[in-house]
Amino acid sequence: RRRGGGLTTTQSAKFGYKFEHPDTWKVNQKPVKTHMDEVLVKKGGGTEVGVAVDPVTIDSIAKFGTSREVAGRVIGVERKKDGVTGARLVGGSEDERGG
Repeated sequence: RRRGGGLTTTQSAKFGYKFEHPDTWKVNQKPVKTHMDEVLVKKGGGTEVGVAVDPVTIDSIAKFGTSREVAGRVIGVERKKDGVTGARLVGGSEDERGG
């Protein structure tokens, strides 16, 4: 969805996320599905932002760690992938939901 100020909102009501990015960035779907849901937004020149949704088999993500600890683990995995020259957490938030 396009918004004023040159931003577009990419969201999934089914999986409960949304984020804004510059409307000049291109939304891409991965050719090989490796997550329940995943969206990559590319600026060009190698810059990408993504959202991945995966199921967990624990009662609460808090049992796995804080949101920063979980993000640190995910970023560590991303940094080890072929072709990745860098990965960092830009921001994060926590929202506990039932179900």
